[in-house]
Amino acid sequence: LLIIYVFAVVLRQLTDGDEIGKQYFSTVPVAMNSLLLHGILPENEQIVTDMGDHKWYLWPIMMFFILLCSLTIMYMLVGVLVEVVGVISASEKEGITVCYLANQLREQMENLNYNPEQPLTQYEFQKMLAENTICRILTGLGVDVVVLFDMLDMLYEDAATSGKEGLSFEEVVDIILNMRGGNSATVKDVKEQLRVTKSLINQSTQKLMERMNNEFNTLHLDIKTLKEEALKREEDEDDDDLDANEVAEVIQLRSKSKHQGTVVDDAEVE
Repeated sequence: LLIIYVFAVVLRQLTDGDEIGKQYFSTVPVAMNSLLLHGILPENEQIVTDMGDHKWYLWPIMMFFILLCSLTIMYMLVGVLVEVVGVISASEKEGITVCYLANQLREQMENLNYNPEQPLTQYEFQKMLAENTICRILTGLGVDVVVLFDMLDMLYEDAATSGKEGLSFEEVVDIILNMRGGNSATVKDVKEQLRVTKSLINQSTQKLMERMNNEFNTLHLDIKTLKEEALKREEDEDDDDLDANEVAEVIQLRSKSKHQGTVVDDAEVE
């Protein structure tokens, strides 16, 4: 409004006495109205002028409506523009991050005498994560190296299930980028977490079952051994009882033979 007022005063003075001044800038308010409608809102000039000529208070109401709608649309367009710029910025930033990680990782692998074109084994990956330079690179990207190290067993088990001998360079870069702490959680991440949790539960259950089977087998062997020892002990005790009875019978026979005056030889005793 201040700009319109200043230019209305200037044009009123410059066109004073001219035909164009009488038509559009006869007074300062008329000059402001001409600048606003003909200069800024030419498409709405006819309806605003007609309504203002009909009743003066309809003019500010109509102008308020037009300005309010224009301002709302402007803010909507600004919001869309900011969103587009944000998406483009995030995409460019992600591309720069991927290029930086790929270049640095490839350089460090070559320094460690690893061929980036060959699949990376689990031992080689673990050895790489133990290097200070690589740890600094990954930490700078927001990657938790300890968690990544713990996840290698699961990652290489999945690769082995798929029939792969190791992870390619592209897969290694993708895994590292997905392990960044600043990543937003998606449905894919939730499904991956459920899969990992299920796999850990299955592994724990399998190990527990194997341990229980080993314990039961050991217990079964111990029980069987104790049973055999008990049976053997009973047999030995029965043999000892038989020997004691035979000795008692021999003693009785010899004692009886002495009383009767007969001699009992060993053959008869047997």
